[in-house]
Amino acid sequence: MGWGEAFFRNGWHGHPWVVIDRKSTVHTEEEFRAVLEQSSQTENWVFGLWTERLLHAPTFGVVAPEDVQQRIISALAGC
Repeated sequence: MGWGEAFFRNGWHGHPWVVIDRKSTVHTEEEFRAVLEQSSQTENWVFGLWTERLLHAPTFGVVAPEDVQQRIISALAGC
């Protein structure tokens, strides 16, 4: 059994955890160059290299400071 399967089976005991499936959206050099060119319009932030799909998340409230919650939500939303 791989580490991912073991983690999914056993969890991270005592802590909430999220499992995200990340896949590359860029498969050619031309696509990569296009994404890099677009970064000049977003203050050199690169968006569009990955897609994420939420596979598992806690079913209970996670307590975190507001700035941490905003970073998590922004990362999941791809903002």
